[in-house]
Amino acid sequence: MRKLKFKPFFIVDKGYLEIKKLGFGCLMSSKAKKTEKLDSELKKLNKEIGRRRIQVEPVFGRMKCFKILSCVYRNRRKRLNLRFNLLAGI
Repeated sequence: MRKLKFKPFFIVDKGYLEIKKLGFGCLMSSKAKKTEKLDSELKKLNKEIGRRRIQVEPVFGRMKCFKILSCVYRNRRKRLNLRFNLLAGI
């Protein structure tokens, strides 16, 4: 993996837990335990994370209807940016 000039920060769910192990910054919503409730600060944080994710998730869902985005891309990388721009224009 090549070195990046900046450190990316991700808002993720439980499915992307491995990102934290790779050294990237990630923010994940908290879950209450059976016996304890969440603090008011954690509830506010969860709401903010949810607000951010709700804007992005439907876009990914609409883009995955195209086969190129729902599976591994095996063609030349030079043309990948062009294909993404074409799909975004549709």
